[in-house]
Amino acid sequence: MSQVITLQILLFSIFIVSFSAETVSSEFELTRFKEAIYQRDIVSLANQFYFDQISGVVNKVRLQRELDIVFTYFGNVTNCRQTDEDNFAAIVLVSSTQEITAEREFKFQCEFSKIGHGAILVKTITVENQKLAFSFSIGVTGDASRSKELWRMLKSPMAQIMGEENRDNVYFLENKYAVFLEREECIDDHYSVRYKTFHRLLDQTNEVKDEVGYLLADVLAEKLMSCDVKKIIVIVSEVYSGQDEVLGRLLFRFNESKKEWQLRSE
Repeated sequence: MSQVITLQILLFSIFIVSFSAETVSSEFELTRFKEAIYQRDIVSLANQFYFDQISGVVNKVRLQRELDIVFTYFGNVTNCRQTDEDNFAAIVLVSSTQEITAEREFKFQCEFSKIGHGAILVKTITVENQKLAFSFSIGVTGDASRSKELWRMLKSPMAQIMGEENRDNVYFLENKYAVFLEREECIDDHYSVRYKTFHRLLDQTNEVKDEVGYLLADVLAEKLMSCDVKKIIVIVSEVYSGQDEVLGRLLFRFNESKKEWQLRSE
């Protein structure tokens, strides 16, 4: 019997995506930004990002930690040049929990001492007449036919960012949502799932996200069917500032008439 996941959850999200951006110009200090990358000067690099007044100090410490992790994994960066190439798989780091629309985007193809060819995408905004970055994507390049291989290469740094060691439990759902599966098991009358999400925005009602649906349908479908249960309990934790924050407990029940899983209130 086919079981289709129906998801109606409002969550916030930071995306791990394939790049698709135009190369543009602006007053953003690219030379200074690139020099900080080349020198691996995390402090100088972070100083060129926007941080909101509410949680800016915490976010700056977090961003510096995450930048250090990805640069340690990718290695020294050299020869960054603007490009229109779109075949990238990347980890996206942001400096604010606010929802921000980019004014400018700069995309570079770079050389990394540990992984070879890679890419960096920087998104900027203007704050009090100052051009600042708020989104930093760093990833690997390759032919579209190597998509799965490219995403596998990002599992190790993503696990470390999420405070975990087992890279095999990291999943990139639909090449966008980064999750770490902590536990899944059949317990009595229900299927229990607990995972960490790499969401970052404060607003949980901005868009309907299908992360949980992809996890259940694409990763856990076989195990779910073997459990032969009519109820799923999902506990979602957020990775934020090195701490685990529980976002919520979600309950799904199987609708016999529609032959699908549906989100329910407990």
